Amino acid sequence: DEIAILQGLLSQSVHIGMVLGPPLAAICVTWAGDWSMMRWLVLICTIIGTLVAAAVRHDDQRELGGVVAAPA
Repeated sequence: DEIAILQGLLSQSVHIGMVLGPPLAAICVTWAGDWSMMRWLVLICTIIGTLVAAAVRHDDQRELGGVVAAPA
């Protein structure tokens, strides 16, 4: 059951990235006049993704009482 939820979150995040990525890239390139701002967009998206993954892991560990489940 929890695997399905995590797969859904992963799928949703991929689709959000595919919808929002190109317009955000276009905004960055248009604003900067070249591709130099793209590194910041990638960095910000990476940080957001890492924070969301850490929050999901923290919530999962809290539900398990601090026990880390072994990967399947």
